[in-house]
Amino acid sequence: MRQKAFWLDLAVCSLWMLVTLANCSWWSFPAHFLMVVTVVVRIILSFFLYRREKRSWIPLIVFSALFVLLSVVGQVMVTTGDFADLPFVVLGINNDHLTHNIIKCLLLAWLFLEPLTVYIVGLCRKTMKPSSLTWEDTLGAILWKDKGARLYCLLLLIAICALHAGLAMDHRMCRFACIVLSPLSLYLIARHTTSCRGTSEEYPVVGKLWLMVVAMVLFVNAQCYAGMWRIGMLATSLSMVVYVCWRIFAKQGLAEIRMMAILYLGVILPTLSIGYNQYACIEYGRRGFYTLAPYQGIIYIDDANTGRLGLRDRYGMLVEPIYNNIVYSTDYRPFGAYELRKNGNYSLYSAYRNEISNVSSANYKCMKIW
Repeated sequence: MRQKAFWLDLAVCSLWMLVTLANCSWWSFPAHFLMVVTVVVRIILSFFLYRREKRSWIPLIVFSALFVLLSVVGQVMVTTGDFADLPFVVLGINNDHLTHNIIKCLLLAWLFLEPLTVYIVGLCRKTMKPSSLTWEDTLGAILWKDKGARLYCLLLLIAICALHAGLAMDHRMCRFACIVLSPLSLYLIARHTTSCRGTSEEYPVVGKLWLMVVAMVLFVNAQCYAGMWRIGMLATSLSMVVYVCWRIFAKQGLAEIRMMAILYLGVILPTLSIGYNQYACIEYGRRGFYTLAPYQGIIYIDDANTGRLGLRDRYGMLVEPIYNNIVYSTDYRPFGAYELRKNGNYSLYSAYRNEISNVSSANYKCMKIW
């Protein structure tokens, strides 16, 4: 149970890090940089508490001070608010204000109160052990000295690379990240589990990595197809990931790791790498491996039966593919408007407002947007 709680805590911290890096220009402002430092300190604290180190009070105090400071500044509230929005945007449902606030409060309580509670309970029950770590370890050296922490940092770094490849949505970069990062993550996980058990069976891992590569190639190429073709390609890709993870981890009796590896390597990491959720809008294929203005993430989709165009973003449908042509408007460029052309007529779609208006009321709409 303690190990499962530890894995859950690391998963929450990892998502918090990805949200922070995705939505904050942390290299431009001190508060954003401190936000990343705060997440790193929180990860260090998780490893200290899992090892039941008495010296956990050092990263706990540092994290608490940074957390309170950035809560006053607003960075913590921004990142946790974006974190609380994830279930809505991923599932494609409307953001409910009450549910959003409940998720945000639970997240804040987990990030701040959970390590404090664990440390206090450990002291009261006298389960905290005398520290065997140096002062350098308390300041972050544990992340590359401990085998488990080192593996976690490597996997988190790979996820960050996939995140930035997906945010850029450059086709070559996304394709490279998708094909390379999942097999690399699998190799690191398998090597760590075999070394922890004192075995040196590298062939079951290396000999099956090519199946992971083929699975990721299918995942990347499925973007251009629609309907049953895409469903079949994605199902085949995931089946190959399931087979590889099952064969590698089954002999070691690691059922939990096997299930997490399948979900992470077969769905989450490839989706991060290409930059959008291709499990949404499954009935329409992607046209062109480039993104459109006014912000990254808008792409063309087309109906294979009619050849007509539509628009989607990272999470789902924006404009259904019922138009002969879609052009980014030069007249209304400051408003992020597209001309939706159909049968000699056209409407205007505002990417900022996610709203379609006819041409007669376009000036009014754009003034309203401005």
